[in-house]
Amino acid sequence: MTNKLVQRQEGGDGSTNIQAQSVSISGITHAEARQIALDAMRAELGSLTGNAERIAQERMTFYADGLLARLAERPELLERFAEPRTQISVRDAHRLHAKRGTDDVAELTLDMLVDFIACQGSDFKSVVLNDAIETTHKLTTQQIDALSVLVVVRHYELTGDTLEDWCNQVADLAGFFAKGATRSPAELDYLVTIGCADFEVMNQTFAQLFNMRYKALSASLFQQQSPDPATHNETVQWSNNVIKTSKRLLDTDTLTKAFDDHSDSMRRLREYFDTTKLARMNLRITGRAIGAANLRHKKPKLPIADEIWFDS
Repeated sequence: MTNKLVQRQEGGDGSTNIQAQSVSISGITHAEARQIALDAMRAELGSLTGNAERIAQERMTFYADGLLARLAERPELLERFAEPRTQISVRDAHRLHAKRGTDDVAELTLDMLVDFIACQGSDFKSVVLNDAIETTHKLTTQQIDALSVLVVVRHYELTGDTLEDWCNQVADLAGFFAKGATRSPAELDYLVTIGCADFEVMNQTFAQLFNMRYKALSASLFQQQSPDPATHNETVQWSNNVIKTSKRLLDTDTLTKAFDDHSDSMRRLREYFDTTKLARMNLRITGRAIGAANLRHKKPKLPIADEIWFDS
């Protein structure tokens, strides 16, 4: 869990003070926000008895401390605890964590909960985040890593002027998540059932996907391989007039061999994609939000804009 902020700061009238983890913004202190987070789900505990109530309380206290540790770094968000939307969402997230009873997705959902609190009103981002938090509590970490693989491969724009550079990037990102991602057909089917993804009719291999998303790079590689302009360009003719000229792309067999020869990580990533249902899967917006949040959480230095949720 994120370490709590412990510092002492003194200021005059109108200043924001942080003292022994006590933060006051617009009348809401750090300690009060923590109590709100715990009180918001007190009614939930009323239906539990004995040991179940004690365990649930321990889990929710752990979750509340994780949330407030994050908010200690963003004290301007404490004022949002005076809003019904914040208290209800905090209550619901704590209830989901108490029910799940494991910490494997707690850090990820806490990150998303802070992002939700930071949203203004009920904008579309907050609607998606609210759904993503609830959905994440229904998934395994292996399923979430599979979503992150799809975010990188299908939606994150990798850069690089050479195939070597591109492979280095995708192996570092998608390859990192592929190591723990599920291969289970049932678990991947469930991502579709729960609304995180859709299945296409046809499989699309990793090499075919590369040619679709990185046409300019593939065409330049083909040109390096076949520099003769007569073979580099193909034309479509109609009534003796050329109406279309397009650059040829590197063939998929050559690409597949290049991926496999690059590194073991790249070969494993390519095999994972080609031999599982990922080759037929496209992400829906909830799946993208969860996969992107997982990227941000495990690769914090990676720049990821929210627009990754919406690109086609």
